[in-house]
Amino acid sequence: GLMTLAMTVYLSTVGQAGFREVAIANAAAAHRAAKRLTHGGQWQLQFAAPFFNEFVLTGSAAEARWEAARQHGVLAGIPLRRWYPELPDSLVVCCTELHDAAAVDRLVEGLHVGA
Repeated sequence: GLMTLAMTVYLSTVGQAGFREVAIANAAAAHRAAKRLTHGGQWQLQFAAPFFNEFVLTGSAAEARWEAARQHGVLAGIPLRRWYPELPDSLVVCCTELHDAAAVDRLVEGLHVGA
């Protein structure tokens, strides 16, 4: 109930036009992050399907690189091995309207720390 109330208040404050802007910002941040992370070949998108604000990255030593990013104060997605053993070197990453260019920079730098 509390989550529903919070979402109702949020949607009433941003309005229909604001909600559209938030959606566009979410998608832009996620696509910017995916493009930057896959540039250079250290990470690849696991799935070729279109995505909104979440995507799955695959790369060698994904969990070690995730842990290295965490040690540098960056929560760089969530390793999927625990729930999806068939995706042992994959992370699910989410970007929202709160992730500006500086946040994407920190994500990219964090996931390249352990590379």
